[in-house]
Amino acid sequence: AIVSCGPLPAPANGQWNSSACNVSDLLYPTACQLVCEEGFAVSGSSDVVTCESDGLFSPSSMPTCTGKSI
Repeated sequence: AIVSCGPLPAPANGQWNSSACNVSDLLYPTACQLVCEEGFAVSGSSDVVTCESDGLFSPSSMPTCTGKSI
């Protein structure tokens, strides 16, 4: 069976590292790494989000790109 996690939200101030991540249905076991624009850093437990076999993204809290403190 094909397991879909749905779309990954488009990150502000960054992008997913693969065009395969910018689709309306992300399929298990796709892993996407968040790459932040210059001047921004990844905030969160991990910069990689994976579509799991249960149809949910892991980690459940999406990484975000935040401005680096000088």
